[in-house]
Amino acid sequence: MAASKKLLITGAAGLVGSALRRYLRGRYRLRLLFHSSVPEVEKDDEVVVSDVANFECMVEAAEGVDAIAHLGIATSKTGYPRTRYNQMILETNIVGTYNVFEAARIHGVSTVIFASSNAATAGYEHDGVFTTPDMPVRPGSMYGVSKAYGEALGRFYHERYGMSVYCIRIANFP
Repeated sequence: MAASKKLLITGAAGLVGSALRRYLRGRYRLRLLFHSSVPEVEKDDEVVVSDVANFECMVEAAEGVDAIAHLGIATSKTGYPRTRYNQMILETNIVGTYNVFEAARIHGVSTVIFASSNAATAGYEHDGVFTTPDMPVRPGSMYGVSKAYGEALGRFYHERYGMSVYCIRIANFP
């Protein structure tokens, strides 16, 4: 029996994205967004190769889906200077996250799951403070800033447009 709802997963080739697509296969019809290389996929999976920072492609990728799991992130590459990595964070994690939420709004996608990170509160770790969910964000890096931005953007889209938004702070993933 085919699942009726369609889920778009950005960052589908990543560690979390790969696990999520294995776990959700059979429960949802999957549209998988890969940045460049496409791993082996099931024959029923829809594949989109694009960059989340490309607004037009994100709008096209979000058409006809019921929910989006946004897992796409900028990843550090060996030898990249910090300034180049920060630029990648701006393009992927800031612009790309806006594009995901706005594409969802344009197409009336009711649910967005945003993969945040404990990096949104990592600034507390410098003081040896253990965080709780009620504490305000305190990023310890530009990556953490981008995740705090995504959480704030999710709050905005929920309050302004009634979208169901789930921000999940991932600490470690095997």
